[in-house]
Amino acid sequence: MLRVAVNAVPLRSPLTGVGQYIRQLMAAIEARGDVQPRYFYASHWGRKAVASPVAAIDDVKRVVKKLVPYPYVVSRAGQRLMFSGGMRLLRPHLYHEPNYVALPWDGPLVVTVHDLSFVHHPESHPSDRLEHLARYLPGTLERAEHVITDSETVRREAVAHFGLDPKRVTAIHLGVGPEFAPRDAAATAPVLAKHRLVHGGYLLSVGTLEPRKNLALAMRAWASLPEGVRDGRPLVVAGAKGWLNDKLVTLVERLEREGAVRFLGFVPQEDLPALYAGALAMAYPSRYEGFGLPVVEAMACGVPVVTSSASCLPEVAGEAALLADPDDEAAMAQALRSLVEDAALRERLGRAGIARAREFTWERCAERTVGIYRAVARA
Repeated sequence: MLRVAVNAVPLRSPLTGVGQYIRQLMAAIEARGDVQPRYFYASHWGRKAVASPVAAIDDVKRVVKKLVPYPYVVSRAGQRLMFSGGMRLLRPHLYHEPNYVALPWDGPLVVTVHDLSFVHHPESHPSDRLEHLARYLPGTLERAEHVITDSETVRREAVAHFGLDPKRVTAIHLGVGPEFAPRDAAATAPVLAKHRLVHGGYLLSVGTLEPRKNLALAMRAWASLPEGVRDGRPLVVAGAKGWLNDKLVTLVERLEREGAVRFLGFVPQEDLPALYAGALAMAYPSRYEGFGLPVVEAMACGVPVVTSSASCLPEVAGEAALLADPDDEAAMAQALRSLVEDAALRERLGRAGIARAREFTWERCAERTVGIYRAVARA
């Protein structure tokens, strides 16, 4: 049995992309039965990948960042002590760091680099995060036996930017769970009622309120369309508040007052499948992604998608979504209008999206990841 140590600290916060990656990938790996993972949660170790966010953790983090100099460095120092003690007891065959920067360990290391947004869009990250990655990531990549990326786009970027040997960098697409599937109005009603929504009566954007997600473009584009086109349907935005977003929050508040936008904030994971399936269409205008999981989740639900023509999103969406320049508000508005007014287009993209989403499974992601584990352990 292959013993693998996994840093599961992101599961202690409300789940965003990295947390979902850990939860879904490790559930698929656990189901295989040929790998024995052990999970590090900062304050303890566990045998299961359990998403258990600490109450008000985001508020605590904001206070810590204001009061403590170099909060990433301070947090890291405390984690190192607990991590080292656990590793001495577990004696794993390898350590998988699923969140860029590995904790100190001198054994075999696999690291996942989800994207290089901090390189291409540093303005979309807080300064302390940039300092943390600049200080620790190059060393992590230098000592890693293998690096995993979420897409071929990011694989090429990582090889070029960090000068990595292409043979030790592998792109492994993420998966989409079976809970993301088409649902009729009766099936979505219990969840939509909680959020005061009606099946087919809204468009959806999913993502953290931060600059790189470019949600302001989708909101402005939707609000620019005539009321007769929007027909009382809001663009519903689901996601945590994020960072560097004061202007965006102001825009959300204004467009909410005008009835063009509804901001739901962070939505529990169990509500997302119904929220997707009940949407008339999905807008995902991100300037840069490592994979763009919400695009695949929406497609799996049979919901037509318009997404960005930038970064890896064309790689992931294939021919199953409309693409728009992330800097072209008029193009996004026209794409949204097309989806609203053209039922045949919605039907075609819905069918194509379901077929495309079937290509992305967590079982396949787990199989390829375990293959990397075994190659590293043998070496």
